[in-house]
Amino acid sequence: MGQIYIIPHAGGNYSQYLSYKDLLTNKIETIFLELPGRGSNVKDQEHVTGWNDFIEKSFELVANPDKPTIIMGHSFGSLIAFELVKRLEERGFKNLLLITSAYLAPTTENLKKIPKVSQLSDDCLWEEVKKYGAIPANIVQDPKLNSFFIKPLRFDFEMMESYQNPDLTKIQSPIITLLGADDSIYDFSQMEEWKHFTKNSYKLKIFNGDHFYLLKNAPVVATAINQMIENFLSGSRL
Repeated sequence: MGQIYIIPHAGGNYSQYLSYKDLLTNKIETIFLELPGRGSNVKDQEHVTGWNDFIEKSFELVANPDKPTIIMGHSFGSLIAFELVKRLEERGFKNLLLITSAYLAPTTENLKKIPKVSQLSDDCLWEEVKKYGAIPANIVQDPKLNSFFIKPLRFDFEMMESYQNPDLTKIQSPIITLLGADDSIYDFSQMEEWKHFTKNSYKLKIFNGDHFYLLKNAPVVATAINQMIENFLSGSRL
């Protein structure tokens, strides 16, 4: 049996993706990566010294990579997924698939476009995050909820802003990119640039919906991912 790791968006929590546990095929084990700085790993945030340390701590959470393994990230989680696949390959692991969702390819030009928001006040940071959609009003308005969610959110943006990809590394594994047709943050051309980061096959699939299409249309998206899983496990064309 293979495994798929699902990595949430900036400030996100694996619990938002739990519906995929039941929606994805039982031919693969669905695992939600609880990143450093949240949930049971919340204390790790105080000990992360930068991007590389953040990725290494995330890498330690990936178990049994000798199995057929899919690493899937949504939004900022795509960048983490890409780096994890790079590290798995560097350590000699094969039979990997990267699925990126709703995040621009890490070209030099695209990385310059990442907004520098981590040092904004709480109110201004929330205003920036609202542009992505899917932020319940009660989180912003309730001081306790606001305080609970703002810290990991700010931490993730700090990591995002510090990311560099100077060597523009290409991975050996195939890449599938997913995008909502009405995403107001990233567009088709930025997603398609992921094809330049693999020496293997590449595919782009568009779904109805905005930046958080995969949370709002989980059954439809899961059906498509199940076909990708089936193809991956059987060695068929992705």
